[in-house]
Amino acid sequence: MTPHIIYHGKFFTSKSLLETKLEYLRNLAKTNNLDIELKLSCEIMMNEDGLRYIQEGKFWGYQDTNYVLIEFIPPFDEVLITESLNELQRQGKRAIIAHPERYFSDPEIAIKTVKHWIMCGASLQVNKTSLFVNPKASTREVALALIEHNLISLIASDAHHAPGRREARLLEAHQELIRLFDLKTADLLCIDNPSHLSKNETLVSTSVSQGWFRSHLRHHRFKQKL
Repeated sequence: MTPHIIYHGKFFTSKSLLETKLEYLRNLAKTNNLDIELKLSCEIMMNEDGLRYIQEGKFWGYQDTNYVLIEFIPPFDEVLITESLNELQRQGKRAIIAHPERYFSDPEIAIKTVKHWIMCGASLQVNKTSLFVNPKASTREVALALIEHNLISLIASDAHHAPGRREARLLEAHQELIRLFDLKTADLLCIDNPSHLSKNETLVSTSVSQGWFRSHLRHHRFKQKL
């Protein structure tokens, strides 16, 4: 469970309150015979206040791990991102950056920037909804380009409510990744690396063969001209 945390902002609450709500969900799952393990984390908005939140050590990450989920609002300050990643690394934490495909409109710029973030110790996750055609076409293009360049470690639901496109189901994302790439890539992003994350293990890089995305993009642009 990764509720938004915006330090001194709209979404800011105590960990103890969230733990109370999480216990309610655990009991609800048990009552309904759902064999599911629920753990607490959060998604920290990294702005100037967010960086102070990290520096003051008041934050928490994925339960029982050293991983911390963070996000940004573009246009973002590259210096702030680097400082945030460096501070987390200094504290022995491993950053996971949420939905980088939403931060860019140009796949080439996204690839170059994300490589820098990875060099600073970050891992990246893509939203499942970004794998499918959506109103903002560039979001899908960037997501697929990053996956093809083996820069993405995880696929996440980014669930906010249910039912709907953003509910916490990943089966269709797994099937789409098989269709677009292969079973090994789909398993790694949807099953294997999430398992590594929950066990506080190192995430494994994908091994997608490059060339698919450029072919897809050329085909897409050709159809648009028609």
